[in-house]
Amino acid sequence: MKRVTIICCYNSIEKYNALVKSLKMQSEKCEIIGINNCKQKFHSCSSAFNSIIDSVTTKFVIFSHQDIFMPKENILCQFVDYMEHMTSVSIMGVAGAKKGIRHTITNIRQGKKNNYAGAIQLKGIKKCDTLDECFFGGYTTFFQKYHFNDKICNGWHLYAVEKCLFAKKLGGKVYVCDVNMVHMSTTVSIDHFYNMNFYRLCKAYSKRTGEIWTTCAHSKTACIFRIVSLIKYEIIIRLKEKSKLWSMWKGGGRSCFED
Repeated sequence: MKRVTIICCYNSIEKYNALVKSLKMQSEKCEIIGINNCKQKFHSCSSAFNSIIDSVTTKFVIFSHQDIFMPKENILCQFVDYMEHMTSVSIMGVAGAKKGIRHTITNIRQGKKNNYAGAIQLKGIKKCDTLDECFFGGYTTFFQKYHFNDKICNGWHLYAVEKCLFAKKLGGKVYVCDVNMVHMSTTVSIDHFYNMNFYRLCKAYSKRTGEIWTTCAHSKTACIFRIVSLIKYEIIIRLKEKSKLWSMWKGGGRSCFED
């Protein structure tokens, strides 16, 4: 009997097919559910996952980005074995953030150069505060009882972070583990939509936690601090946009977003 279902909301059929091919090579056999969002049927990952989660019948469920690749056949088995030791309201992922540490904790590699995605590697499993969205999961019963919050996370960012904060509210733990998979994309910088989502998250959890750390941002949640954080990140975003436009102009019109 299969222990786990992998759910992926994708907008690239080519990348999703590569993920499926990688999963079928794993020693741990799994159910695979793909949510085709090529025509932008869903406005957020939260709404996409909520549309399908109640149909999952396996013990565990994992939510994956479309550009995840597993170079060894035992990686999924290792991840699920780790989840077997969690409580029913805990969550595990492959890249995490911890309060006071300004580096991502992860063993995954990323991009064409296959570099480590974080400055801190680990062995085994480690408690952290929040997780990156690229690959995370837990007991299916948890995600079926407590759906993703589409009001706070009404886009494509921070839905895993919100679930981590919610799990800890229930007494659960958040873990990052040492599996060596590859995230084909490179690290994404904070944009305006991420920044606004992070502000909403800080506001929603301000009475439960004094500070929120993610793999991309951190802020105290009290009103004045989250407003200052919102403005600070927005200034950084605007400066980066101007820098990209300047680079594009200097390059004679070549887009600075091209690989």
